[in-house]
Order: sequence, then structure tokens, then C-alpha cells
Amino acid sequence: MREYILGSVAATTTTGITITGASTLNYLWPAAAPAANISFIRHAVGQAANATSAQQRVQVGFKTPTGGTGFITTSPAALKKIDPASSLAGAAVPAIGKCGTGISTDTEATGTITTLIDDNFNVLNGYLFVSTPPEAIVAPAGSAQLYQFWFPTAPGTVTGWNWYEVFAEI
Repeated sequence: MREYILGSVAATTTTGITITGASTLNYLWPAAAPAANISFIRHAVGQAANATSAQQRVQVGFKTPTGGTGFITTSPAALKKIDPASSLAGAAVPAIGKCGTGISTDTEATGTITTLIDDNFNVLNGYLFVSTPPEAIVAPAGSAQLYQFWFPTAPGTVTGWNWYEVFAEI
């Protein structure tokens, strides 16, 4: 199985990323069929600039986008260096076969959202979701929707955020 990681590491400074509002952390839009389906293995997000306990909402799901700009052009990295590059390429604007990492100026347009996971976490502990194989969320090749990992509400402390997703191309 070919596994890849996509996250804030490409934009991370020593202090993490600043998020100024409700924000998409990552988006992934599978390439057209017959490309690989995308199976999500792990999602994680943490915050390093806060010593105060606070709750934060996080969501995972699909979206039929109506536009959006302001993403960092981030390409997934292969977890096994012997594997080829991912079928997804980094892009600042959502499109089929593309992916990207959100930033503080994320202007992702709304669109139709299908939330699969609506969760909360304490910023002092971070968030980790690991799907077991029978529960894996799969974004099919040629999908009319992109896959999104996001904060539906602005965090109380906006600095010091880092996140990642691990996925497999199957």
C-alpha cells in the first residue's frame, strides 16, 4: 500500500501556523478515474502556543466546492521513500487531482458540505483520529467532491497550529 502525508509541515515555522478564523486545514480532491481512490488513515492537529485549557471543534467530510483560494501549494510526501510521488499535486486553488494546506488567509468558499466527523478536542491535548480498516473514509477517484479537514469555528488562540493527514492510494 502506498501511503502519503499532507499537512502544515511545508509552511511551519518554529512557532507553527496562525489561523485567523474558521479554516480549512487540508483539502484533497482525488484525480479522475481510473486514478487511485484515497483512503484516510490518520488525522492529527495540535497547538503549541497556549497554556490555557480550551475546546476546539474539528470536522472531516466532503464538500462540493464553489471556489476558494489562499491555500499553500503543498504536495504529499511518500512515507516509504521507495514509493512514487502521489497522484495528487499541490495547488493553491481546489481542483480535481489537487490538494493543499490551509493558511490564515484561507478564503475557501462555502459550497455543499457533508460532515462525516464533527468532533471536539482540548487544545492542550491535541486531536488524533485513527480509522480502523473497516471504518476507513474513502474518497473515490473521479469524485465530484473534495475531501476536507477543517475548523468550522475560529480557535481561541490563533498561533502555533500544526496538523497532518496520512492517507493511502488504493
